[in-house]
Amino acid sequence: MSKLSWEAPCNILREAEAIVNARSPYVDREEWRITKQHHAAWCEPIAYALQALPTGSRVLDIGPGYGALAATAALLGHEVDAVELFLDALPWPGVRWMRGDACDAAVFVAGRVLYDFAIMAEVLEHLTTDPAEAFANIATALKPGAACMGSTPLPGVWPGPEPCSGVLPPWTPEHTAEDRHVRLYTPADTQALLTAAGFEAVEIEAIGPRYLWRATKEVPA
Repeated sequence: MSKLSWEAPCNILREAEAIVNARSPYVDREEWRITKQHHAAWCEPIAYALQALPTGSRVLDIGPGYGALAATAALLGHEVDAVELFLDALPWPGVRWMRGDACDAAVFVAGRVLYDFAIMAEVLEHLTTDPAEAFANIATALKPGAACMGSTPLPGVWPGPEPCSGVLPPWTPEHTAEDRHVRLYTPADTQALLTAAGFEAVEIEAIGPRYLWRATKEVPA
């Protein structure tokens, strides 16, 4: 096990945030300063789950953003592939930054690696095409029995006209993504997406204005 495996998740997260502060090309962004104020809510439970994995596990981080959870997994001794559409790489040993869209199946075929754990934190609300494709791609990339954890805001928590219904189009190579909130999803919406993609044992927990999910990829009978 990594020497950090028995640390409190908050301590590991602080160390990961320090890596972002030192290495990220975006460290001066106001958005990063605001994000850190709320990080613990969704990052610490995921860090705790990462601690339970055997050292050297393969972790898939969908939409890592500034890279704090990718750095957390690497600090714990895991091998991390981070699939990011908008931001440039966080340079850190153990983290491989992959440019791509989670809804594009070709991104996952290119890796040809089955992962032990997947993260999708604060990403679902940003998808501009049908999220069913993203969940199906993640499921395909995971080993049977591997877990997927993620988080997303609850509908109604943000001021303004945040859409929380409507059908998004299928992904195509020509689609233009935007780095903004596109649609918010209820826990029931997310549970249905996970179940349709082949996940089971779905657990959903409210954490203030958002919720966290954990699900396991089905093991063939």
